[in-house]
Amino acid sequence: MRRLPKLRSASDEDGFTLLELLIAFAILGVGLVTILAAFSQGLQRARDDRAEAEARGFAASLLSQTLVTPDAADTSGSSHGYSWQVSLAPFGDKDDVSAWQAQAREVRVTVQWADRGGTRQITLTSLRLVPAPTQ
Repeated sequence: MRRLPKLRSASDEDGFTLLELLIAFAILGVGLVTILAAFSQGLQRARDDRAEAEARGFAASLLSQTLVTPDAADTSGSSHGYSWQVSLAPFGDKDDVSAWQAQAREVRVTVQWADRGGTRQITLTSLRLVPAPTQ
């Protein structure tokens, strides 16, 4: 005759051992640290992207303003944590300048800002046509 296995009583194993609990907490801790590090890195990237988008918008605004201002000149300044510089320079060589009915000027806008202990910058460049001086 075959014997049925003996059923265990609840008092034989009432829970987890201390070692099992320590291992479970260690695994949980490693998982939480990994998740928090990824979250922190994502937040930092979002801040960096926001600062760059603001700088790009500021540079585009300065470039547009310079392109429509008749007497635009080299300027610089700072505002809200960003420093900027606008420079205008002649564009083209002597032959180009003499052949064109208007003068071309290269407009360069550079915006700089502090970022994590360093400095970042963005530069936008465009051409502007101004009437050639009458001779």
